[in-house]
Amino acid sequence: MSTVVSYTKAAIDTLIAAAKARGNHTGTQTAATISDLTEVSQDLVAAMIVAGTNVTKTYDDTAGTLTLAATLTAATEGVFLSTYTAGTGTATANTTAIQNAVNAAKTANKPLINDLGAISVSINGRIDMIGDGFKARFNGMQFTQTVNTAAGVRFGGQNQDIDGLTVYFSANPASTDTAANAFEWANSLLSKYSNLRGLNTARGLYMLQSAPAIGSSTTNTVFSCVFMNIEINGWAISAMDFKSWPSGGASSTGNAWINIYFHNNFLGSPIVCSDAVVIMRDWDESSFVQFNVEWCKPSGDAMFMQQCRNLLNCTNE
Repeated sequence: MSTVVSYTKAAIDTLIAAAKARGNHTGTQTAATISDLTEVSQDLVAAMIVAGTNVTKTYDDTAGTLTLAATLTAATEGVFLSTYTAGTGTATANTTAIQNAVNAAKTANKPLINDLGAISVSINGRIDMIGDGFKARFNGMQFTQTVNTAAGVRFGGQNQDIDGLTVYFSANPASTDTAANAFEWANSLLSKYSNLRGLNTARGLYMLQSAPAIGSSTTNTVFSCVFMNIEINGWAISAMDFKSWPSGGASSTGNAWINIYFHNNFLGSPIVCSDAVVIMRDWDESSFVQFNVEWCKPSGDAMFMQQCRNLLNCTNE
């Protein structure tokens, strides 16, 4: 004997709803049995991620991919050399473009950033990096100075931080080319100069012996600065000529030299230079950690120091 039970549509709907309710189920339901699990998961992830400042989000629903891209901008990170087409023109154009980029970074009070890669850029004039607080990351860029009548770079000011630059003189300076200095300093204070290279120069490092364009106009000194990871290879006069100016005036004080390497064999064999390899005058209270001088043929003294006091030499070769 069969019993026929009749249900109203509302009752059937209630039963179906109860059967579908996850809370009424026990055990584990495998992912393979859930319809559109992948699609739902992708949509949820895409919805949860929100693009922040300088970040873009691209969700391709068909392909099932989510792409995030971040963009550095000069307005937030620094001033980029590429903005000024530095390195893409003639030596004259490059000199102007690089100087404009330096000036823009100083005005914006932001670091100058080389985003062009470790490339060589021809210049035919000195690049002035003069100014308090100026910072630059050159990331291995080389300035190829095509004339012997101008230095490569001039530094000066307080709280500077400059890193990763090479200056190479392509015109083979002679001992008479007294302007062909890779790096020049004018009244620097509480600054850091690191990972600098001077190649085939008249002088590698040089302190101006005249009125600087920043700070005191009657003295040129360097106070409380750090010089780190500096190489000079090839010079006609001196690797380093750091004389405080004028003679007998204020001394340069409280500086640290770390991992310095001078060698005068740029063309393969040691060559003769016209002056001492290292010249220092009126320097006090400075330390030297790994100061290496080799492969040189000075015409006179290898090192000349005058009126220098309390210099701490940790290692010197």
